[in-house]
Amino acid sequence: MESAFKIFIGLCDKNDRKQIKKLANLQELSNNRGNDFTLPRPLTVAEMNARIERLKELHRFKYHPDPLSTGSFEEGEEKICPCCGNKSKVYYSSFPYCTEDAEYICPTCISNGEAAMKFEASFVQDAEWHGEPNKEKDDELFHRTPGYLSWQGEHWLSCCDDYCAYMGTVGTREL
Repeated sequence: MESAFKIFIGLCDKNDRKQIKKLANLQELSNNRGNDFTLPRPLTVAEMNARIERLKELHRFKYHPDPLSTGSFEEGEEKICPCCGNKSKVYYSSFPYCTEDAEYICPTCISNGEAAMKFEASFVQDAEWHGEPNKEKDDELFHRTPGYLSWQGEHWLSCCDDYCAYMGTVGTREL
């Protein structure tokens, strides 16, 4: 809202009461919210290449191949993983489904299942399974795959006797 306020202040007609009211609303939002609503700028080629290199360093998740781009993992200042005690600049951006507050879990502890065992946790809320029950695939999905952020909780789909890989959110533009 801050940038919208700065643009609108130069464009508005100071004699028009409706525009003055809009300007006042934008100023209030600007003061209270700053630029909370701005869209992230697209990555440059160099930033995209750096992200690809960092992705190579992450553990591979069969059902969630790029958790950095989907927002399931965050990159930031080093945090201490509550499971292994190691520092990591990449960590789970949400909380697992468990009774403890386990924040900043590193990708390694999710991929090897240590976090799920230590906190008696799962990272996926719900899944749809068609076929014969398969404990190995259930364990891989629920205990060794980072969930994704959704306002209704995750609901993982399956097809052809396996869970589907989560590739990201699809909006109207992608359809």
